[in-house]
Amino acid sequence: MDPDGDEPMLRQTFLPTSSSHWRPVQAELQAVGSGERCVRSVREYANLLASWSSTLYPSDAGELIDTRRLEGGLCHFFETNRLKGGISEDEFFTDLFPFVAEIAAAIDAQLVESAQACRDHTMAIARRAGPAFEAELLGEENLESNHFEIRQLPSGHCGTVWLTQAAAAAVLACSFLGLCPPVPRGSYYPMEGTGVNFTAIMYDLHYRSQRGKFECLLNYFGRISAKLPDGCLTFTRKVLGQEHSAAPLTAAELRRSVTPLAALCAMERHRGSWSAEGPFTRIEDDTAVTLRADFANMYLGGGVLHSGCVQEEILFVVFPELLVGMLLCQRMGDREALEIAGVERFNRYTGYGYQFAYGGDYADATPLDAFRRRRCAVLAFDALAQPGAAQFELGYMLREVNKAYVAFGEPSAGAHRSTPLDPEGPERATVATGHWGCGAFGGDVALKAMLQWVAAAEAGVGLRYHCFGDERAALLPKVALQVSLKVRTVGALWTLLERFIGTRRWGENSKGWVESELFQWLLEELDKSTPELGQE
Repeated sequence: MDPDGDEPMLRQTFLPTSSSHWRPVQAELQAVGSGERCVRSVREYANLLASWSSTLYPSDAGELIDTRRLEGGLCHFFETNRLKGGISEDEFFTDLFPFVAEIAAAIDAQLVESAQACRDHTMAIARRAGPAFEAELLGEENLESNHFEIRQLPSGHCGTVWLTQAAAAAVLACSFLGLCPPVPRGSYYPMEGTGVNFTAIMYDLHYRSQRGKFECLLNYFGRISAKLPDGCLTFTRKVLGQEHSAAPLTAAELRRSVTPLAALCAMERHRGSWSAEGPFTRIEDDTAVTLRADFANMYLGGGVLHSGCVQEEILFVVFPELLVGMLLCQRMGDREALEIAGVERFNRYTGYGYQFAYGGDYADATPLDAFRRRRCAVLAFDALAQPGAAQFELGYMLREVNKAYVAFGEPSAGAHRSTPLDPEGPERATVATGHWGCGAFGGDVALKAMLQWVAAAEAGVGLRYHCFGDERAALLPKVALQVSLKVRTVGALWTLLERFIGTRRWGENSKGWVESELFQWLLEELDKSTPELGQE
């Protein structure tokens, strides 16, 4: 069904198993995995991947795999490794490639096993939430069949998908080998025709950041080749205004809100370069929390499979299982967010943007819950892109508050902070966040910080706000302290924000982005205020 239709498109799949030509390709994958067929050169590898792609999708032949660019990228990679160290061409074709082919060939079996392993978990949770959620979570999979398609998470519809880590590995193996079909632009992925495959990363391995991504993927597959992980993952779409979810917040409700402000702890980054190691330097390194923000694109994963390499893209190669969500999730609407629980971190990194590089293996010690998920979750929520001065208009502010509110809130059987749908999930006390939408998206740091604070309080969580040494956030620790002392409720803070937008105290900075004097204005206003706001 058309994703823009009236009903959710639950059975559309973007896996190679949907192709009528899957079986012969599967047989060739099994031959590579068993050692019956050996590949010894980059050229042979590139041609084999192109052959598999054209067999699976004959109408798109020649569009999915560019053998010249693939060969050029991998030759450069292995030549660099020969000079500087790293996995050799022989090691790749002798060990890693056969393993990846083997688990890709086993995707059918892994998905059926995943459904069997996770069905009891979803039933246990669904029974707590009532029959409506039971039907939505479980769907109509036939576990007796030899084929199982992953349930999708279409725009505008709440839902959860469970996968074992082993099934996720099989999906990622297919993506690594360029086996996934092309995805129409506009529903699941912003790039036309490429599909959710990793081959485009390999085209540009002469770039430091692309090489870093590729090495993260190689480390992931190298790690799981020793022992397939045996945990579980959940992918959840949360939508405001649905039968089983909270209603969107309105300006009138926020003005009247007596919800106490939650704690906001401004984490000032250690001095040093982006490569410096140390506690709390980055959101993903903050092990004091179980909820971490993904400053997402409306299309989950953003440009990770191409040249993008900022916060979201880095997160997706540090936690490679997040990449599976790109196959499951249509673009996010204004009142929805995605939550991915249980993902394991495999990689360290250094640098940022074009200076990103693989920094070594990471052993994730996060404890497991009763359903064998790591007690952690990534909250994906997209900010307004290039809003300019319009971000200080009430409607745009409400959009951002509701976006953060649905991201921070509990997937529940009612309003936020009601009976939880997932009582075994990560502890929802505090979210690690930072400059959401304030880089390439052009958001104002001060405004976004305060809007996230409003949303967090209404969702019942505190914030650990990572400043990254950014001078735009220099006043945030002082503002957080003064607001905590003098502004007691969401209503009082929201009223201050509405007053500020009438001052028009903002303008363009040296980069051409709109930057406000909100932090300074708040300090001035709070210096005047007695008694405490919200306590009159």
